[in-house]
Amino acid sequence: MDETVLLVDDDEDVLDVIESMLKDLGCQVIRASWSGSSRATGEQRSISILITDINMPRMDGHELAERARDAVPL
Repeated sequence: MDETVLLVDDDEDVLDVIESMLKDLGCQVIRASWSGSSRATGEQRSISILITDINMPRMDGHELAERARDAVPL
């Protein structure tokens, strides 16, 4: 698999586990510990898949997904 995954969660332990699993599958992983970080919102041009926590303190996963979708030209 040659996909780039944006992985966003406010729990570092969850990020560690999911990142390890995705890398074992051959994915490139861009990880962010919270949804408002520049990594979560500024690198969408190369993202194939978004995996995000829904309940986060600064921006929920739904809003992050909407912003990511709007930022990527079709």
